[in-house]
Amino acid sequence: MSQPDRGGLFRIDFSGRVPFEIHTIRVRPRGFTLKFTLPVAVDTARDARSYRIRHYRYEYSSAYGSPERDGRPLAIQGVRLRADGRTVDLDTGRLETGRVYEIAATGVVSQNEDPLVHATGVYTLNQLPAE
Repeated sequence: MSQPDRGGLFRIDFSGRVPFEIHTIRVRPRGFTLKFTLPVAVDTARDARSYRIRHYRYEYSSAYGSPERDGRPLAIQGVRLRADGRTVDLDTGRLETGRVYEIAATGVVSQNEDPLVHATGVYTLNQLPAE
């Protein structure tokens, strides 16, 4: 390319070491389930202060893009670490369809005390699952 800061191709080689990441986010009737790529440190995973959830919506129109609207936090009412050591259930209040949920797990570390490479994930809630 004639302009070096405009992009390019990169080769990424797997080092053999699995990074500590949020593997999946799944919705539940009153909360979310986070599964991590590695076992978590129990004390950080069970602490509700390790997580933060906020939600917002977009106003759809014929114009390109939209700012976030009606953003507000969502209280975490309970945290359960499952027996596999990698899965956490976050209990919340009522969830609303048509909203984007931004879930941060900034306080969670792995059993080896590694922080998450990317501590925030988002989930667009189109439909609530049955109870």
